[in-house]
Amino acid sequence: MLSIHERGSVAHSSRVRSAWRAQLGRLGWISHGLRAGSRTWRRWARAISGRAKSKPKLFQVALSCEQYQALNEAIANWREAQEILQRMQASAAK
Repeated sequence: MLSIHERGSVAHSSRVRSAWRAQLGRLGWISHGLRAGSRTWRRWARAISGRAKSKPKLFQVALSCEQYQALNEAIANWREAQEILQRMQASAAK
């Protein structure tokens, strides 16, 4: 049987995990890649590895202004998802 302190800790952990799941559910589109741009050009890039001994190749796509803005948000969402997942993994390892 769990002590009062342990029951409170389990309930708190459950609430924290639920909050993390809710945050992940609200993120929207995600994209793993890089964006580069200036006033005259915008690009999305992703390193694609080939064979084990070959260097990764950089895959790039030219973007419209709207696509660039959408990918900015998607890449920010990817980073936030990675942070949440790292916290969840650290919590599970305890």
